[in-house]
Amino acid sequence: MNGERKAETQNKEWKPCLPKGHPGGLSLTKRLLKLGHCQIRGRDDAPGRRPGNGLARMRVLDLGAGDGTAVHFLRENGYDAKGVDRFPGSEDIQEQDMRSLNCGNETYDLCMAECSLSSCGGRKEALGEAYRVLRPGGKLLLSDVFFRKRIDLDPWLRGDLTWEGWKKAFAEAGFRINSMEDESCLWKEFFLESLWNGNADGESQKFFLRAGKAGCGYFLACLEKGEGYGIV
Repeated sequence: MNGERKAETQNKEWKPCLPKGHPGGLSLTKRLLKLGHCQIRGRDDAPGRRPGNGLARMRVLDLGAGDGTAVHFLRENGYDAKGVDRFPGSEDIQEQDMRSLNCGNETYDLCMAECSLSSCGGRKEALGEAYRVLRPGGKLLLSDVFFRKRIDLDPWLRGDLTWEGWKKAFAEAGFRINSMEDESCLWKEFFLESLWNGNADGESQKFFLRAGKAGCGYFLACLEKGEGYGIV
């Protein structure tokens, strides 16, 4: 990491353009796990286990974990979960930049990124790091915004964030898209709830307005790492 990027990473004045949380909350985390065919606790489930590997627990890395809500949920469901964030919201979350992880190669079965890739300041680098730390066959589950018009809305939301732009970024990182679903209704609910509850400050409100003009939507995706996938 060069000096300029390191200084940018350590800039504590940075703040996200969105209010706290993400569309869908914990219910969306559960949906993402189901999208990736990962179990959550149920009467007859053995959640958090690797298929065909006995008692071995799935290792999960939450990228942009915030206050650790998803990490705590994963641990409660038997996963060996860890969360990283540039600005951790709890003591359980490690301070790390998802664009330059302090993790070994092929150390995780699953990565999650809920509304964090688009605003991390380096989507390409973050996707590359997720690919690096996942074992072969591992999955990246993510939710994020997309725009129907190509536009740079914020210093941290740059690049082609259209539907096709995301698909190209996934392929260039080496991932296969197992599924990618348009869930823009979640974005609309998040927008209205943030305004109604007063969770959106002035800058967030400006972002919402500009995002709306750009045709902002929201999606869920399940990506898989494997030899010969994408453009590698």
